[in-house]
Amino acid sequence: MSLTDEAISRIRALVRSGDLPPGARLPPEHQLAAQLGVSRNPLREAVKALVVARVLDVRRG
Repeated sequence: MSLTDEAISRIRALVRSGDLPPGARLPPEHQLAAQLGVSRNPLREAVKALVVARVLDVRRG
């Protein structure tokens, strides 16, 4: 399993468990990467994939 796939599955698990409830903001990128045990690049790819899959909604600001 690639690091991106691992990050995707861990973020999905956070959403399913309620640790990331609907409408909640993700932790800062460096903090979430450390929490998931991946570098920032695979984390960014995972977030992009989850946005495409409509699991996450990106709002700037």
